Amino acid sequence: MMRLFLGTFLNPANQAFCHRLDRELVKHHGNVLRAIPADSAHITYAFISELHETLVGDLVTAISETTRRWQAFEVELGSPQVVRSAGMPRLVCADLVRGATEVSRLTADLSTTARTISPDLRVSRAPHVTLARFRRHSTRSDAQAVSSSLSRGESRVDRVMAVQIVASVLTPSGPVYTRMGEISLGTDGATA
Repeated sequence: MMRLFLGTFLNPANQAFCHRLDRELVKHHGNVLRAIPADSAHITYAFISELHETLVGDLVTAISETTRRWQAFEVELGSPQVVRSAGMPRLVCADLVRGATEVSRLTADLSTTARTISPDLRVSRAPHVTLARFRRHSTRSDAQAVSSSLSRGESRVDRVMAVQIVASVLTPSGPVYTRMGEISLGTDGATA
């Protein structure tokens, strides 16, 4: 069984920006933050906790049908911020300040399609790009310290041109991502 997500990786310039920010945050707050893997910053649409390896090809085929109806579109990432759950810090992320409506609609389309292959699919709650993750023992004061070190007002523009199907393996040092397929928007072309 595999853990997979459907997402769009950011372009190389934005990957480099996210990596620099991530390194800087972990350098100053390494006791409470975990870095994301290099070159892995992405918008997540949906997550599949268990999918049999033999169904990956079916998933790529099904997603290709959906992405064919979509044309590439621009997104803008907002300033980094701390996201909390039940008052406790969970992530440092950048929300989408432009393109969020399109991403939400694409997420809905992809989710409807992917559920035909995997009914237990989970959908991303709000479009965002994760920049770092808080460790489990992090407190509210840790969140405040990280939040005060985040730069404000810097936004990044990117373009959603493809959807990637990515295997995610959890390891003690963090997740390891392997691209299982990529489907360009507005085409019949899928690569696996």
